[in-house]
Amino acid sequence: QSIGGGFLDALADSLLLTKTIFPNLLPLINLDDYKWPMMNLMAMMADSNLINPKEYTMYYDKFLLEAKQELRKQALAEKKKSIAKASAEDEEEKETYGYDVKDNEDAGNESLSLYARLLMPFYETNTGVKEVMNKMIASNDKRVKYNTLFLLLKNKKPVPDTLFNYFAAMEDYRYDLYSDLKELKMKAKFPAKYNSHILLGKSKLLANNSFEKPDTMVFAERLQTTYKNKTGYIYFFKYK
Repeated sequence: QSIGGGFLDALADSLLLTKTIFPNLLPLINLDDYKWPMMNLMAMMADSNLINPKEYTMYYDKFLLEAKQELRKQALAEKKKSIAKASAEDEEEKETYGYDVKDNEDAGNESLSLYARLLMPFYETNTGVKEVMNKMIASNDKRVKYNTLFLLLKNKKPVPDTLFNYFAAMEDYRYDLYSDLKELKMKAKFPAKYNSHILLGKSKLLANNSFEKPDTMVFAERLQTTYKNKTGYIYFFKYK
């Protein structure tokens, strides 16, 4: 996995080895060229429980401050997008704002998610971290909200139950929600009303589409088949 840090990429491929030299690497975070690759490496190690939060406690205040600054930037970006969506009525206004304001996709915020991963070990001991997480999960950016939901779930933190219905109701997120919950062995949290082959299949097809989304997509039929001694159904959809 590339983290964009030259020789740090090689260390990302061998985290157990990296753990032994981590204290010597940590000062690199103070250098602009290595800050983000180093933070990515730290987050990977934190996710794998290969570093103790105490090893980078001296950077806690820095990470929390920068996370709050990133939150303010995110809030401004969301406000700008909301205003643009409300006022854009023709192609000229789309060009003025520099993007198609009718686009329903949210980009997320990789920097903010990275800070959240590094701050998560301090969730129970520092109220500032809970405040950041609460603001992230209340974000109007659905990708930020979704990433925060699963960060909290992975770390066994409480989340609003309403979010499972919220994301299951959206075709853009339904299949991902099902798959991610299954991976965490939390499939029971997936809303039963959306747990069907047709609804999940449609969501999966839309998620795999790298081009413009179709105007309509409907279920056509299913055919029984056998593959590698397993019998099941293939579902067909048609779209335009």
